This record gives sequence, structure tokens and C-alpha cells, in this order.
Amino acid sequence: MARDSRWNRRQESIRLGRTLAILAIGLAFMAPASGAEGPSPSPEARTGYLERPLPVTRDQSRAFFETGRRLFEEKRFGEALPAFQAAIAERDQRYDLASQAITALLEQKTTARAKGSIKTLVMLEAQASLPEFRLKELKAEAGSSLTLMAELLAKESLEADFSAFIKAFLLVLDLRPISTLKDSLSALKTACADLRAYPEAEYWIGRVYEAEGETSLAAFQYRRAWDQRASLDIYEEGFGYLGRLAALYRTQGNNRAYEDILQRLVDEDPLFADSRRYFREGMERSLGRDGFDRFFSLYRVSWGPWTPFEIELGGYYLGNGRPQALGLLAAGVDALASRCLWRLKQKDSAWEFTSLSALLDAIARDRELQAWAEDEGFFQALHNLGLALDAGGYRQSAREIWAQLASRPYLEPWAKASARALSAVAPKK
Repeated sequence: MARDSRWNRRQESIRLGRTLAILAIGLAFMAPASGAEGPSPSPEARTGYLERPLPVTRDQSRAFFETGRRLFEEKRFGEALPAFQAAIAERDQRYDLASQAITALLEQKTTARAKGSIKTLVMLEAQASLPEFRLKELKAEAGSSLTLMAELLAKESLEADFSAFIKAFLLVLDLRPISTLKDSLSALKTACADLRAYPEAEYWIGRVYEAEGETSLAAFQYRRAWDQRASLDIYEEGFGYLGRLAALYRTQGNNRAYEDILQRLVDEDPLFADSRRYFREGMERSLGRDGFDRFFSLYRVSWGPWTPFEIELGGYYLGNGRPQALGLLAAGVDALASRCLWRLKQKDSAWEFTSLSALLDAIARDRELQAWAEDEGFFQALHNLGLALDAGGYRQSAREIWAQLASRPYLEPWAKASARALSAVAPKK
């Protein structure tokens, strides 16, 4: 009975959120036009491709989202949920209408003359909609800026389909730099469709559910947010969504699901593509046979949002005695060391890697870099890499890593842990 009651309350909360979201969107659409929008196209010019025009009010999705975040921090979860849902509803409706506007213009036969170029299409349609003298004035004012030209055209009396296209184009530019579109109508259409989703809000709905003990709903939301990551301004943020799901499964003791999620994150690294298997095997051989210094001199991989999860999965496999730990930890440590090297070269372009000892000393001289390395788990990962090497039969390479950590007491607790590991593998007298 208690579970049923909680579920009913959850459904009521969801219905309330949807009602508030729809009400918010309705108010946005009913608001009067701002003078900054300019005169509307004449009734004769309208083609009726949309049941209602694009809204002229300011997009409130971010405001709804920030309200939800504030309410969540205040632990007012029941109020935070409909705020996040309102953010999602507003974003979806605006960019759905924008997508329709873009499609409506692109489906006209005359737009084929643009040959896929946003700029060419805008100028061709502007030429058809405006007197020649007015278009010359706008060109002079906009210069080479397509964004400024679109903003100026939005204030003009244009043919309906073109007017809606311009508004849709500007709506996309609210959340996407124009450079990412590469003057491609296809890219514009795809971006507009992607932006209907609001993965940040989906993720925070998951946080609400997790805070209230609805872990199954939370897991669904985290996966949903990950699946919508194409809409993110910062691609790396999406990894945090699945990372939160992995942490949820770990807390629950669901090791199989935990491992599966970490593996999905690792699979995002191009290094772990099937086509690079021989490269990875070469990394492991070099590290085991020749030691860290030679390995890092030959193999460099880039740090990425997947790196922390390679280290985490490597540590998990190490604890379970699985040989895959070595490859994952080698990749993660290499990526973190490469990132440290990049920072050092930013400060001194002549700095070059010669040995792990020199790298650790250079990191210690840069307080910010050492703090970053500690936060990223670099020294723990080095220690664990030694354990993985030892488990794989590469004892000498393991000892070399542990010796460097053990000789630096400021790297606690990994200095002492490495000293103990050295003692455990010391030759018997």
C-alpha cells in the first residue's frame, strides 16, 4: 500500500508538472509581439504552413531550469520537478516549431538554387522579398556577418515562410555558434531538431527522483539525458550523466550494471575501437617489457571525458583479478600524464619528458598542476598501474613505478602504499 501511494503521488506530481509546462508555453504564445520584432507579414503573404507562428516572447526554458536547480538545492523536490518539466516543454515546443519553419522553406523547389548553403539561401530569399534599394542598405549595414543580416531581416516585412525561417535560424543561433553550422542547411536542420531536447533538465529530473528514492525512474532519466547529449553545448557534460548512473548502480551493489555503464563510457574513447587493438597491445607490451619511461616516450594518448572512467573501470577489474585492468590503467595514466605534460609545456615550451621521476618533480613544483593531478587520481592510478603490471608478470616495471612514488612522502597515501608493495615483492635474502 505504501509503495502504491508513493507511486500515485509521483504520477500526480508528473501530471502537475505537465500542466504547468503547458500553461507556461501557452502564455508564451499568447504574449503580444514586441516592437523589436518589426511588422508581421501581410495576411496575403501567409502560406499557412504552421498552425501557429513562432513565439515572439523570450525563451524561458533556461529560466525554468535555473528555478528548478534552486528549488532542488533547497530540497524542495516536489516543486523542482515541474520546473524542470516546464523547461523541457518550452524547449521542445519552440524548436519543434522552428524545425517546421526550416523544413517548410527547404521543401520549396526554388530553394534548390542555394545548393545547401545557408548564406546563399538567405540572400536569394531576401532578394525576392525586399526592394533592391532596401537590400543594399541591409547588406551595407551587416557587412560580412550572416548573423547580423538575419537579425536585420527579422525586423523586415518578409514573405511568411522566409520570415519564419529567419526566426528559426536565429533561435538555433541562441544555443549554437554559427561556426558549428559550417554554412550548411543540412547542419542547420539537424541542429534545430537536436535542440528540441533538453538533456540537462532530463538529468536533473533524475536527480530529483534519486533524492526521493525512486532509483528506477532516476536511472531511466540518466539514460535519457545521455541519449540526448547531441543537444549539449559542452559535449563532455554527457559523460557525467552516465557517470552518475554508474555511481547509482555501485551504491546499490549492482556490479554487473555498474560495469556495463563504465564500459559504455570507455567505448567512447577512439583508442578502444576494434581497429586500434594492435596499438593498445603494443602499449601494454612496451610498458611491461621496457618500463614506464620508454612506454611514455613512444605512446601518447589524449585526455578525454572518458579518461576517469577508464581508470575507474581499470581499478574495478584490478580488484577482481581481471587482466583487462592493465590496458585500461595504462591508457588512463598515459592520458593524465599527457595532460600534465601539456600544462608544463604551456609554461615552458622547452620542457620535454625524460623520465617519470622528472615528471613527478615538475608536477610538484606547480601547485595548481599537483592539485589537479590529485583530484584526477593520477598518483593512485600510477600505484594501481604498478599492481596491474605485477599481476601481469611485469614485476620490474611495477617496481620502477612504486619506487618513484615511495620516494616522495608528499604523495601520501600512495607513497606508503607503494613502499608496502615494494616490500611485498622484495627478493628474499
